[in-house]
Amino acid sequence: MASIAQHPPALAAGIHPMHKAIYAALAKLDDMLDQAMGIGPDGTRQPIDDHAVATQKGRMLLELSRLPTPNEGPPIPPELAEKAHQVRARLADEQRLLKRRIEAADMISGLIAEAVMAEEWDGTYEPRGALTAPGPGRAEPRREPAGKAGKAAAYPSTGGRG
Repeated sequence: MASIAQHPPALAAGIHPMHKAIYAALAKLDDMLDQAMGIGPDGTRQPIDDHAVATQKGRMLLELSRLPTPNEGPPIPPELAEKAHQVRARLADEQRLLKRRIEAADMISGLIAEAVMAEEWDGTYEPRGALTAPGPGRAEPRREPAGKAGKAAAYPSTGGRG
């Protein structure tokens, strides 16, 4: 947890208890963002533990939701507003990183699915729609016009020989 020593000197001098709690929560969130982006305490790259990060994010959301809203107390000091701005910018960075990781995972799973299909498919039947779903670098699956599908639609795994 962020101690009073971690607060800027101007904020630490006459800090209101509400502002102290908000600053401490923002400091904890800032530290958690380091872990979420794979930055270790010494600034080196670290593996990302998605489960631990998700758990911490849930706890931080709960902690932040319990804090009073700024309009319930004295005006927010500029140092606290700056810290909130910094954390907001870091959250945007983490969001971009997470989006990129999800896109990479989707691309990798698509490549694996295509490799499995290429290895196992002998050309007898049409590929299943779930394995050819649109995604990065993949085409839209072919759809039969209504009325022409007939038995093949009722028995997709047998090619209509139901």
